[in-house]
Amino acid sequence: MSKYCVKHTEEELRNIYLQNEYNETYYHYFINHYNKCFEELRESYKDYADEDWVEEGDSVQEKTLNLVLDYITIFLKSINNGNGVEWSNLLADHYEEDETTYYHVYHDLKKINPTLAKDEIKILAKSISDDEIFQKYYLHLFEIVANPKNRIEVAKTYSEIYRQAINEGKTVVYADQYANLISQGEYNKIYCQEYAYAYDEATKDNKNDYYSGVYADKYASALVGISDDEEMIEFAIKKVNAYMNSWEYARENKLAEFERFSEIYENIYLNFEFENSESKEESEKIILEKVLARFNR
Repeated sequence: MSKYCVKHTEEELRNIYLQNEYNETYYHYFINHYNKCFEELRESYKDYADEDWVEEGDSVQEKTLNLVLDYITIFLKSINNGNGVEWSNLLADHYEEDETTYYHVYHDLKKINPTLAKDEIKILAKSISDDEIFQKYYLHLFEIVANPKNRIEVAKTYSEIYRQAINEGKTVVYADQYANLISQGEYNKIYCQEYAYAYDEATKDNKNDYYSGVYADKYASALVGISDDEEMIEFAIKKVNAYMNSWEYARENKLAEFERFSEIYENIYLNFEFENSESKEESEKIILEKVLARFNR
């Protein structure tokens, strides 16, 4: 056997481990990783002759040792942060510690133990910041499978904007929706404000999350770019309300030809003369009857 492909002895490895003052409790992780890496590298370099190693100035055992030292450094750092051995082992096996690695480790662990994966992210979040709002949103970013990059920065921005909105007297729902959009850095500020307002209003009307999201997007999109002209604003809002009424009815009744139905609904809704003596419910009932009569012709 080539001298460039000889394993360190057990005694050599133990001395290296102790000289670095690593926690002895986790020595077997060090050994197991060494053995795995050595076998993989020996197979990869099985066709190397001694002269190839001389030219490269390295050996299988040296490459293995470098890898296992990188591994145990990340592993123990993770343990010291409070994370468990399953998480720390998967993390260290990537040989680097960054946000993309956290993303992959979380989803790998989630396939085996979803509850443990969630708990490990909570621990990781606490090691980054003692801000509870940051911690909650940081976990949320993993659960919705968002972009694996910049999660720490996004969660910190969310926390800052959320607290600011609450201090300004906004509701929890408004603060959450507004901070969520702003922290993503992809939306116009006015759009974010109008979206959060509309979502909050829909929630107050006991609408579910799906309805609230559709309504908020329609509402914000309609109002972005409109001047302070009250008539324009009122007209835009009426169009949104017409759309949502038609959308909700069509969805609940599994109606085909939604676009035609919605177009008819909007036309009748916008031209309907609301009487002061009629309630909103009564007026919308009359509108729906007119819409269905035209739609079913």
